[in-house]
Amino acid sequence: MALSEQFLKDLAAPCNYHDYEKVFEALKPRFKKVLDAISTERNNIFSANDVSIYLQGSYKNDVYVSENTKLEIVFELKKIKTGDLQNVSKIVKNRELKVEFEYSLKDFKEDLYYKFLDEFSSQDVLKTNRAIEIHKNRYNPLTVDILPAYHFIKRDEETRKELPALIIYESITNKYVLSFPKLHSLYLDEKDKQTNGNFKQMIRSVRRFSNYLIVNDILPVGFAPGYFVDCLLSNVPDNLFKGDLNEMWLKMLNFLKYTNLTTFMCVHKQFEMFNNTYDGWTVEEASYFIDTLSSAYFNIKQ
Repeated sequence: MALSEQFLKDLAAPCNYHDYEKVFEALKPRFKKVLDAISTERNNIFSANDVSIYLQGSYKNDVYVSENTKLEIVFELKKIKTGDLQNVSKIVKNRELKVEFEYSLKDFKEDLYYKFLDEFSSQDVLKTNRAIEIHKNRYNPLTVDILPAYHFIKRDEETRKELPALIIYESITNKYVLSFPKLHSLYLDEKDKQTNGNFKQMIRSVRRFSNYLIVNDILPVGFAPGYFVDCLLSNVPDNLFKGDLNEMWLKMLNFLKYTNLTTFMCVHKQFEMFNNTYDGWTVEEASYFIDTLSSAYFNIKQ
């Protein structure tokens, strides 16, 4: 017996746990203070106006499903005195870059980290591989992930169209990689419009059900993160997102189980989903996830 329609509706419902835009606006003056301090200490190598600060991720895309979801904020440095941020020496493999600047992205991330230690309680600030995490506390209801990034435009090899991208730095691997959050949001929105809002409903539904399976020890902790679910479902044809939620689940599972996953692309359409050394996802893991979803869909009694 499949999951009930009401259970699926509950899984697919949009969230309203926090006024995340209000949280974001309240933080902006503190962010500007940090940027002004770095600029002064770095002899005005950039100004606060050279950094675009904006939301990305699950809140921005209306696919978050937990009150513990982090608020993702990009600090996009657009220009510096000592060099053109567009001047990347070489792109290798999928996303890894070789970049040389007098003021590196590694420097920018370190500067932000130490200024955040001064601006916020030091025990609430943590440097992660790609971001700087500011933990929620009594003054801040959401944990915030700050992503330091350089502005970059990638030119499409076929159309020559300019594509908005970011260069980001990984502390653990000591690598620079490309990211496309604006394209990710754009294509999520486009597919959602083309499916009359059913696409994002299904993303929330699958994300919540995945969390349910993790809590109940059916999937491993950390398996199939939200970005993975976004990419997987973005490859499901638009015409299958029709009908009630049970109909869409059945069509989605049938498509995923019997389709060649090696052809799948990431949401932003710049890299193959399973030939991407950066994310490290495999067809085998995806197949296991799909099979587990299918089995649970037909056998779990809620």
